[in-house]
Amino acid sequence: MEKLDSVVAAHIEQRLLQPKRLEQILSRVLDRHEERTKGRATHITELRKRAAEAGANSSGCTMRSKMESPTSPIRCSRSA
Repeated sequence: MEKLDSVVAAHIEQRLLQPKRLEQILSRVLDRHEERTKGRATHITELRKRAAEAGANSSGCTMRSKMESPTSPIRCSRSA
């Protein structure tokens, strides 16, 4: 069993723990993390933009509906 342990440990040391290989793996992990971070930032920006537009539409609609008569054929819709 001791011989098997030393063979496995040698294999791990020789193949898996090579600095160049570890550098490549960590580089890929960091690249994926940066891509996800940028994607989230873009998504958050888009959501904020949509929220601002929805708020502006809602405010304008509220003001117009207060000024319109209840029988006016053109009414603000909530689907805007």
